[in-house]
Amino acid sequence: MICKKTQRILVVFCALMLLCAISDQASAEIIDDISLKTAANGEVDATIKFTVPVQNLRYFPRVKSQYLVIYFNILDNVSRDRWQDYESHRSPPSDLILGFTVTTRDLNTGPKIEIQFNRPAEFRLTAGRDSRSLLIHIKPDKPKQDKESRPVPALSAVVITPPTVQPVIAAAPVTALSATVTTPIVATPKIALSGASAAGSPIASGVVSKPSVVQPPTSLKSMPAQLGGKDGLPAFPVIEQAAQETGSAPPTENISLVDVIKKSNSDAAVLMAKGRDALLVGEMFAAIEAFNNVLKLSANKYSPDAQLWIGIARERSGQLGKAKLEYELYLKLYPKGTAATWAKERLAKLNAIVSPPSPTVPQPEQVAAQNKKFQTTEYGSLSMYYYHGASHTDTIATVGAVQTPSSLTVTDQSSLISNVSVTARSYNDVFDNRLVFQDFFAANLLPGQTSKNRLNAAYFELRNRVNNYSARFGRQSALGGGVLGRFDGVSAGYGFLPDWRANVVAGQLSDYVVGAKPLFHGASLDFGVKSSVGGSLYAISQTLEGITDRKAVGGNLRYFDPKKTAIAMLDYDTQFKALNMVTIQGTLIGESGTDYNFLVDRRRTPSLSLRSAVNGTTASIATLLQNGWTIDDLLT
Repeated sequence: MICKKTQRILVVFCALMLLCAISDQASAEIIDDISLKTAANGEVDATIKFTVPVQNLRYFPRVKSQYLVIYFNILDNVSRDRWQDYESHRSPPSDLILGFTVTTRDLNTGPKIEIQFNRPAEFRLTAGRDSRSLLIHIKPDKPKQDKESRPVPALSAVVITPPTVQPVIAAAPVTALSATVTTPIVATPKIALSGASAAGSPIASGVVSKPSVVQPPTSLKSMPAQLGGKDGLPAFPVIEQAAQETGSAPPTENISLVDVIKKSNSDAAVLMAKGRDALLVGEMFAAIEAFNNVLKLSANKYSPDAQLWIGIARERSGQLGKAKLEYELYLKLYPKGTAATWAKERLAKLNAIVSPPSPTVPQPEQVAAQNKKFQTTEYGSLSMYYYHGASHTDTIATVGAVQTPSSLTVTDQSSLISNVSVTARSYNDVFDNRLVFQDFFAANLLPGQTSKNRLNAAYFELRNRVNNYSARFGRQSALGGGVLGRFDGVSAGYGFLPDWRANVVAGQLSDYVVGAKPLFHGASLDFGVKSSVGGSLYAISQTLEGITDRKAVGGNLRYFDPKKTAIAMLDYDTQFKALNMVTIQGTLIGESGTDYNFLVDRRRTPSLSLRSAVNGTTASIATLLQNGWTIDDLLT
């Protein structure tokens, strides 16, 4: 259900799209989206998603600063002069950081983006897994702690609301030291205050540090539970921190059963801590993954608790049916478990919610229970740049013995460039929907010159985080699949397995061409979506005035690691029977701060298509065919 406020935004959105589409010209934006996510370690991960594959080259400074410059390569078969300079985007609102602005710069001479934080921030940069994104890991600001404790919300029989969290003490990991450093080992305990709103989004986070010398533990040290017990939930297990290895004896070939159990318990403790931290900051899907990894280990002391808390995490994320299965499995495996009574009561409540009394007519209260309340946010940016250029020429004309000096001043450039980017987001634990509008207008103030307007994006995006499907409708940028440029149409995808995703796309290219604009449709298959090794395969068919303009297959293969990445891309035109593009690139981040990059890039410019045959002419393909041309003539 969309509220009235969102409906008004939709009306304004459609009006702006119609007005700006009238004078739309060829161009392409390079930034598709900026999103924020809270990591389990408390940092805010800002993901800058590009419309094309990019190769991260370098960034500076590498210390705390208010400004950040990132240099990169554009790995795409669209020429650089088609990309838009001075594109501006604002980060989404956040309770943990004050926000920042991202602006593109100098894409023709050296692609880069400039990031300006609202105030100095600590950050680090890594490449994204899909080769189309960069991740900025930002340390959150330190808000003042509330003097009064927040009230504890009651546990509803319909929806579990995240519990209010009291300040807890968690020991930070000891920084590893090289053999040449003799500084005493110092750990920094952190007092982390975290909370979550009813929708599961983080509302506060702070860190107060006090250094103290810590001796390496020699035995298991208990840590206090941080969830449950007084908020309607079962008590979260006390997580034990395993002792560090102090001996130097080499490992034996035959590992005893006791050692196997110890290792399993130690690994499970780390994963349980990650799941607990994810719950505290409202990252339900990260918590589900952590608890699931505990269950993948051999039987350990945390297995019963992981089985129970994965059900709680699934219920918080809106997966009521899957939560039921987890609770049922807990009761089947651990009928005499410490939380068996609680699991039976919770399962009975879920059965009343999920299983309707009538298979055909659902009760109104059941429908309301399954529809979580949406939250709506709006954010955006407006940037304007004025450019003025004038040339001054001094000349001296000599006639006989007489020299006559003259001066001429001419205004070569006078333009006002404006960028507007607006996003309206409506989300809950299941859906994350967006309306996006991005437009570029260059007002040429010179007499006799025309102004240009470019509608870069105007789409509605529907995304289901539980069932893993998404769709975009409207003007949008190509995000792979062999599509060459912006288009008006629809793209959709469905994750049918944890590491597999099927995608379809169809529409009409929006860039200006002679005659009609090409129509296309295609499909792609992504594999290894969440793995270090993955890629994509696609097939696409494009027609122009009823004639096949482009028919190609291709894909990419990638390897991702925080310190080294590699990607290979290929596009083969089956109509021309020729290679359209092949690219191999990689990045290695050295320990000393030096980055090593390599790039092998071979491509046809312009890319293979029948449209390339009419470049530089004023005739369309249909006109050329009427004048005696054949398809074979165009293909050669």
